Amino acid sequence: MKKIFLSTAIIFAAVAVVVGATGALFSDTEESNGNTFTAGSLDLIVNVDGSEMTSPVFDEDNLVPGSNGEKTFEISSTGVVACGVAEVTLTSDADNTCTEPESDDEENCGTDGDGELNDEMVFGIYAADGVTSLASGQFTGDGEYSLGELNNGTYVIKWELPEETNNSVQTDSFSGDLKITATQKTDEGCEPIGEIED
Repeated sequence: MKKIFLSTAIIFAAVAVVVGATGALFSDTEESNGNTFTAGSLDLIVNVDGSEMTSPVFDEDNLVPGSNGEKTFEISSTGVVACGVAEVTLTSDADNTCTEPESDDEENCGTDGDGELNDEMVFGIYAADGVTSLASGQFTGDGEYSLGELNNGTYVIKWELPEETNNSVQTDSFSGDLKITATQKTDEGCEPIGEIED
């Protein structure tokens, strides 16, 4: 009986060796360690006439027919590629007082409180050469203007009160806000340069 148990034990041991030997499979391992994700950045930089943009950019008074001026904007962004938009918002439009000459040229002067200065003044956004017009018009309301892809672009904003303007603008005033926004460029690209349609 002892011999039978011993023989059985030897058989099990042999089977275990065979099973262990046939259990090995080919294998291979590849590793990629230290994977990292870092967010990009977008920083808008606006300089006006060589200095960082402040409020207000325009502060003009005692305007007369023929008055004009301009400001040069250097607009760029660092980090990801971005599109630029300039947004203007009319915040006040006042007739203020009505002088005798103003009343002569403006029927119902002062009755609605709105001035005529912003309706007469002409604004324009130009390319760096100051000649190629990107957008122009009167500041009669709010507007948005595409600056295209921001790539250290230079733009010139010009204003003029035409010489043929009459007395209806005397003492009038208006104010507005200028906001320039940079937005990450998508596969759809940037809006064409110029006024953005509503």
